Parts: sequence; C-alpha cells; structure tokens
Amino acid sequence: MNEILPLDATKYDLIDRQVSRGERLWRPFPIIGLMMSTILWERRNRPLYDEYCQSLEVRPPINQEIWGNMERQKIGKAICVAAQSQIGWPNDRLTPSDPIRIALWSFHDGLDAQEAILEIEEQLNVKIPWNELVKIWNKDLDSLVDLILVHQTV
Repeated sequence: MNEILPLDATKYDLIDRQVSRGERLWRPFPIIGLMMSTILWERRNRPLYDEYCQSLEVRPPINQEIWGNMERQKIGKAICVAAQSQIGWPNDRLTPSDPIRIALWSFHDGLDAQEAILEIEEQLNVKIPWNELVKIWNKDLDSLVDLILVHQTV
C-alpha cells in the first residue's frame, strides 16, 4: 500500500499570515466592515480550501487500523466524521498525520472548528478543554487523539 501523505500546511500557514488591503480597510467599520472583510477573506482562501478538497477526493479509502488500537480507531473515526460534516470536507479520509489546523479549518463561518469539537465531544462523551486544544493546534490529528484519550472517563 502506498503511503498517504498528510495534507500540506505550508500554503495554509502562508495565506493565514496574509491579510488583503481590502480586509484591513473594512475591518474597522462595525457590522458591514465585518461582513465585507469576511467575504474578502473567503475569496482569498477559497482556492486553497478547494485544493485541500481535491486532495481528499483523490485519497483512497482509509484503513481504520492506521489510527492504532480499537479505542484510537473509534476516536479517529469520530474526528473524521465530525470534520467532514462540520468543516465540509468531501469525505472523511483524514489520517493521523494530517494537521489539526487543516482538518478543523473554520473556513465557512468561523465556528466550524468549534462545531466539530462539540460533535466529537458528543459522539465520544468527553470534554475537550479548549486551553489544551490550543496548545496542540499546530500538531497532527494523532495528537488530538492523545488529548481525547487523556480526558475520556472510563
């Protein structure tokens, strides 16, 4: 079986640091400024989101054993299903080596990541502390599985 490469965060990290002139100009204006800067942000980020969607579309189905033992597989599956349903990815073919910040990218409304985490918490009956999630945000999904394992009640 060919190795499945993780989603590349290089372009995401670069585009995340860039802010267009229009976004900067509109931000100070209440309500309309927020709406306009959000529209401009989405237009700037849409090609990258589409590129990640294409990468996921061509990925072969993921063997759940890639996540490890049965408990890790259950957690990995919950993460993948939540990312697909809340973030809007075309499928749930995420791997443990995919970056959290990509898998849970709040592309559509800024709340997608929070909604995905809430879905994971509900599915697994676990509370994921945001202060700990922020610390691992730049790591991979395997790190998120580790965090969830620490906070699961037996």
